[in-house]
Amino acid sequence: MSDRAEIDRRTFLRLAAGAGLVGACGVSALDAGTECTVKGKRMAKPEDGDIGDMRYPQARAYLSNNPRWHRTFRNPVAGVEIPVKAFPVLAVEFRDLPRGGSWQIGATVFGEGQDKLISLEATAASQDGRIHKSWELGDPLSNAWTVHVWARQDSYRFEETTGLRVYRLSGRVTDFDGKPIEAVVCANGVQGVAAPTDRAGRYDLWLPDRHIPSLLAADAGYGKSTLQCWVYDYRPQDDLALDMRVGQIELYELHAWRGYGGLKVDFIPMSVAIVNALFGQGKKPGSLKSVGPELSPDDISVEVDGTAARILSVHTREEITRREAAAEMPFESRPEYSLQVADPGCSPGVSFGNPQVLRVAVRHHFKESGRSSLEQGEGFYLGLRSGVGYSGGTTQD
Repeated sequence: MSDRAEIDRRTFLRLAAGAGLVGACGVSALDAGTECTVKGKRMAKPEDGDIGDMRYPQARAYLSNNPRWHRTFRNPVAGVEIPVKAFPVLAVEFRDLPRGGSWQIGATVFGEGQDKLISLEATAASQDGRIHKSWELGDPLSNAWTVHVWARQDSYRFEETTGLRVYRLSGRVTDFDGKPIEAVVCANGVQGVAAPTDRAGRYDLWLPDRHIPSLLAADAGYGKSTLQCWVYDYRPQDDLALDMRVGQIELYELHAWRGYGGLKVDFIPMSVAIVNALFGQGKKPGSLKSVGPELSPDDISVEVDGTAARILSVHTREEITRREAAAEMPFESRPEYSLQVADPGCSPGVSFGNPQVLRVAVRHHFKESGRSSLEQGEGFYLGLRSGVGYSGGTTQD
């Protein structure tokens, strides 16, 4: 490299530092030192040819701050026990680390007054520049405010300090007559996120600042007299109060989005009475039986933030599954429902971009041996965003 090119590079870095483009990183640190600071992040300068393609690392930390608790539920139909546990978890994710292999990583959590709450270290292996590490904590952290994370390998060190948010999801779990249910509410596939209801049906969950694909509520009668209530696509932006009702119908794979003709809503219902009747009949393998109820438009209701949304059309199609692990079980089919719904639009007081609560409730009269019983169920989708402009969304009366 020529002297002129070297001078030009230094001049550029000095001007960029003066303009705040590289934060507090001094030119001398970039040229001769082993570490620099860029917008509050610190990373070591690699030697030429030591690392190869330079990627700027990123880090995130998540705190699930739920008290310790555990319970075992039994599914009488499948004959299995389902353990549910709650405990506080601190998780750290690193991306774009410049080397593979073994790393030393750590995290220190501070309170609002910058008092140190906990400090943790571990050895972890990088896969394609990524590391995910979670620590199970003894007790929830009180007033956690920021977290300082770092990763070190040989002379290379990356560190960053970020905010640490925890959100509260709370409400009541009842049946469809309003009677409180002693149930468990938990996040599906997220460690430690679970809580029981009290005798009044109230629950509290302390959730990390991350997308949670689904949550569910179930009581001790799950699989025999009741099924689960599901909540899909939870992206926390603030504390949320959500009341749920547990009944005899479960809504799987509930999703919704805004289209040019209003809201599009998909779900797959399952009936506990139909499932129990099917399992109890001992049908031969290969016989096709539906585990879902047949619903008319009058059996379905949709709300967005408590405002009723008019159903414009209902379409169904069959999803067929086979239980490969149990040859004695029959083939199953499940009706999938696709709705077109008039969009009630943005609720009063809801700012643009905030998540909205979409609730779908269904009812079905199960008939067997001349007798009829009413089954009900509901589910939630929280992935909608308020305001006009998402997926061509429009507002209709």
